[in-house]
Amino acid sequence: MQFNPCMEHKLILDSARHFAETELAPIAAEIDKNATLPLAVIEKMKQLNYFGLQVSRDFGGAGLDSVSAAIVMEELSRVAKKGVKSLLGSWLMLEHADVRFS
Repeated sequence: MQFNPCMEHKLILDSARHFAETELAPIAAEIDKNATLPLAVIEKMKQLNYFGLQVSRDFGGAGLDSVSAAIVMEELSRVAKKGVKSLLGSWLMLEHADVRFS
């Protein structure tokens, strides 16, 4: 199946890919070893709305559609090692309405 992203999805893909390659890839082994993300990375992810991807903006999430959320997950996971993928998966998809992400 060929995926031809719309302009909005292309912008999300480019942004997530850039973040993954510049912020996560260089420290992926360290993150995997310690099973934690450095606070500086968490803050950058927060600024990019990478937490609560499909949570409504009313609750502090990014309010993304399913395709956009999948793009972000795929791009960040692409450079991540096993432990990082586990951390990212649970953090990015967190959808508890009582949690504020902003």
